Amino acid sequence: MEDGDLLFATGTRSGKALAMTREPRVSLVVDTEASPYAFVKVDGVVEISQDLEELRRVSTLAGARYMGADEAESFGERNSGPGECLVRLRPTSIIGIDGVAD
Repeated sequence: MEDGDLLFATGTRSGKALAMTREPRVSLVVDTEASPYAFVKVDGVVEISQDLEELRRVSTLAGARYMGADEAESFGERNSGPGECLVRLRPTSIIGIDGVAD
């Protein structure tokens, strides 16, 4: 997350990138798979960028978070080349429910 936006990378020719290019209004849902179940649904508008410098910056931050500081630079480099794009999801609505099966 950055400035209230959700950021992620994907391939420029992936189904989701092509779909978001056609229709920038999206919903993103993240849920748990174990009872009592929970989910967060984010509705918003995406901006897709192929700015490789910005993509590398964001990919390096993600690498630090998920792979650790020692792997951050190599993760950022590996995930920010041609054929990749940066997606910035600007939320318009966020709904979350915890304990769905309670």
